[in-house]
Amino acid sequence: MNMRKKQEFRAAQATLFTGSRMKKVDRVYLELSNICNFKCDFCPIDHSTRKKEYMEFSLLKKAVDEIAEEKISDWIAFHVLGEPLLYPRFLDAVSYVKSKGLKLLVTTNGALLTREIVRSLVKLQVDKLSISLEGANEQDHLSRGSKIEFRDYYSRILEGLRVIKHTPGNTKVMLSMMNPSSKKYFNIDKNKEMGPTQGGFKAKLLSVIRDIYKAIGRDIPGEKILCSLAKINCNRPKEVVIDEQIRIYIQMFMDWGNAFTAKSVVPSKIGYCGYALNNVGVLSNGNVTICCADYDGATCLGNLKNRSLTSLLLSEKAEEVREGFQHFRVTHPYCRRCLGSSSKVKAFMKGLLSIYLFKLVSHPLKARSVKIGV
Repeated sequence: MNMRKKQEFRAAQATLFTGSRMKKVDRVYLELSNICNFKCDFCPIDHSTRKKEYMEFSLLKKAVDEIAEEKISDWIAFHVLGEPLLYPRFLDAVSYVKSKGLKLLVTTNGALLTREIVRSLVKLQVDKLSISLEGANEQDHLSRGSKIEFRDYYSRILEGLRVIKHTPGNTKVMLSMMNPSSKKYFNIDKNKEMGPTQGGFKAKLLSVIRDIYKAIGRDIPGEKILCSLAKINCNRPKEVVIDEQIRIYIQMFMDWGNAFTAKSVVPSKIGYCGYALNNVGVLSNGNVTICCADYDGATCLGNLKNRSLTSLLLSEKAEEVREGFQHFRVTHPYCRRCLGSSSKVKAFMKGLLSIYLFKLVSHPLKARSVKIGV
């Protein structure tokens, strides 16, 4: 690094600190494990080359302690790959995060949500529980690669919602449903199982909304639901508000940085990403990534076992990525592939689109809220 670069790096460090405190990132994603009881065909877990393991509890405590003490973020999320409820000390991990005054998001496929677990999460004051329902029928459930029957799985999730409504607490629930219509925009080698049409998706959404209201003991006329759904464009991310605690997130299919194709990808050299260094990942092996969508650690800044999170987020590697995006330049090879496409023209257009969506409009996955019955 030449003298000018060193001076710029020190200046960047100064802007990221207030005294000895680092500027907050949106969320730090702690991957309790990259082991999962599902094999969803829209998840890149089978494309990962990492060893299957659980995060050492001492490492989790180190991460949580530093995040709280250095005020790196207000939020911790248990997510990247894997199912967090498989973690042997899952409730201990939840309790430790909350003991440090941090907000916590737990993302789960929901198959392990027993009544006891749900009550514990509410009593431990988990701020948000994100349940990846994704599909709404037996056919969709085939894409999950799970041994649990859809009927049992779906009933368990609805029972979990009922328990949450009858357990004193402030835990919010986001039920994720995937509209796969956007998969046509990505490079995918194999067909994905979920049905693509918006009309078909709205029918599934209607069924789930009715079932949720029934589970939580609320009565709402079907005409009101239909009227609300008629106004929704399901080909964009949306949050369907069931009540003050429960929402459904309409999630569009994403390709996890061209994970689902072995074909040649033309890298993008221009673009912008609002995830990079704002949604930081700490993988189960301790590797720190610049992005929570980096499922295999390709953007590793170093390992938390022998470095502090603060030093890694202010490292030269991180600064090069940060400075590049500030000037709409994509510098990291993984980011270039993520924003790349099947041709030079498409890669260029995708890069321009990323700038437009992140900088001029809003976060591309940010969802507009729609209230049912209003």
